[in-house]
Amino acid sequence: MGHLQHVKLIRWYFSLALIEGIGALLWLLLIPTESGRGSMLGLSFGRIILITPLILMSLVLFWVVYNIWLRPVNSETWVQRLEAYAAKDLFYWTTIALAIVGGIIGINLLGTRTSAPFIK
Repeated sequence: MGHLQHVKLIRWYFSLALIEGIGALLWLLLIPTESGRGSMLGLSFGRIILITPLILMSLVLFWVVYNIWLRPVNSETWVQRLEAYAAKDLFYWTTIALAIVGGIIGINLLGTRTSAPFIK
């Protein structure tokens, strides 16, 4: 794969990751609230814990996408750095472990308590 294709791949990857982050944020915000159980803005504590890092990650992804699409010189530097990091096994396995732990925490925080309004 040529260097130009790597740049295109990285651009589209981060763009799609940003869209996914915004979609997940909207999904968490659109879950119906249970009356009397909301702590802030009608959101449960578990949902606030999930939304806060999601907002931060979406902002970081927005910054990355903005810089990669509008500054092509920076995108080549990003691609070279990402290729160097991705080649390391420790980086790969740490990313996989964090994704698994985040998924388990999310499942435990939301659990089946919030799926009840959708089952009706």
